Amino acid sequence: MALTVGMSVAQAASIGIGVGADYTASSGSSLSSDTTGDASSGSVTTNTNTTTGVNLMVVGASIRSSGNIDQSINSSAQVQSDDSLNSYAQVVANNDPAINTVSATGNDVTVTYNRPAHLFGFIPVTMNEDANVTVDSTGKAVVAVNKPWWAFLASTSAQSDKFAAAIQSAINNGSLTVNGSLSASDKAKVLSAIESADATVYVTN
Repeated sequence: MALTVGMSVAQAASIGIGVGADYTASSGSSLSSDTTGDASSGSVTTNTNTTTGVNLMVVGASIRSSGNIDQSINSSAQVQSDDSLNSYAQVVANNDPAINTVSATGNDVTVTYNRPAHLFGFIPVTMNEDANVTVDSTGKAVVAVNKPWWAFLASTSAQSDKFAAAIQSAINNGSLTVNGSLSASDKAKVLSAIESADATVYVTN
């Protein structure tokens, strides 16, 4: 049995509920048309858009199962190109088992995390929590952390408001300065800020 529900992210995520059914949650939107590839094979897609920079999608489970990760780019400070952003995103996804996907398009970076929850208080599920940072036309970073529409039916330890505040704090305390669209280096700094906030809110608490 399958059920399709709308979500706020651009990728599909499988939600295991432990009752013999497969529920699939998918969004009503998609990444830009120049982002292609086979995520199930462990591939990572990067296509350069000359106007807005690199478009990137990394699927965490595929990366972690591939066993073929370039660990040489393990800091956002090392990222100076689209290729090094690709490598850094792979390392981040490989090192955090909670990451579902990492995507970067234009002035937007999103990390989707898998959070444990209980639907109706007793059915174990995996709930997506989307951490999104978009830089607006003024260069201001706008942070949003979203859960699926059905989150009100589930009990969870997800702390979305606290997570969003931690991301904003990490960005404010960082060295992100944007002129126009996000560069590969900027995207890496945003990704680092999101992961730092995740560690603060979910790992150390």
